Amino acid sequence: MISVCISIQLCGQIEDSLSTGIVDTIPAVDIDDNPNKVKENIPAESIVVQDSTLTIDEELLNESVKEDSIVGFFSLFKGEPGKAALYSLIVPGGGQIYNRRWWKVPLAIGADATAISIAIYWNRQYNNYSDAYIRFLAGEINNVGGVTNISTMQTNRDRLRQYRDYSWFAVGIVHIVTVVEAFVDRHLLEFDMNEDLTLEVIGIKDPYSVTLASVNYRF
Repeated sequence: MISVCISIQLCGQIEDSLSTGIVDTIPAVDIDDNPNKVKENIPAESIVVQDSTLTIDEELLNESVKEDSIVGFFSLFKGEPGKAALYSLIVPGGGQIYNRRWWKVPLAIGADATAISIAIYWNRQYNNYSDAYIRFLAGEINNVGGVTNISTMQTNRDRLRQYRDYSWFAVGIVHIVTVVEAFVDRHLLEFDMNEDLTLEVIGIKDPYSVTLASVNYRF
């Protein structure tokens, strides 16, 4: 909300006075450093109070910011490098196939598969131990993996849950690495690399009979 704006309008009174030829009817206003004195010298009929309120729709503003963020995210997938990154994001090894880097396809798929396999392993370990822990508390079994102390069981269960969470986090990291690799590799493929590289050695003789040499690379 924007606060009320108060404006002092004397234009109408000045125009009326000029049209009738009576200028001395406008009261003199002494302007100095005291704003209260200025207000006292101005007649009440010359003061017009305008109540102007501007309301900013915060929800509309937030929606606009969200739309800009979404548009900025999808702009990453424009162009050939963006397509490679998008294909790799959707399908493991998809970006490498799009780039025709056939030898990288099994590496990308293997990295994702290995990370997922490790995550599934630790998830299974945690679920089995947690089920055994619950059965121990219910009195169905007298130990969990040879452990009878409840505090030790809780510590082991928390450790397994931590391994499970870290392994799933690693799955995301590995997959992002394959996406970035496809994106960067496509950028490099678009460079015009000329294989005609020549090396030229030029001899230079200075006035003092000292021979120098310069090497020029031509791409």
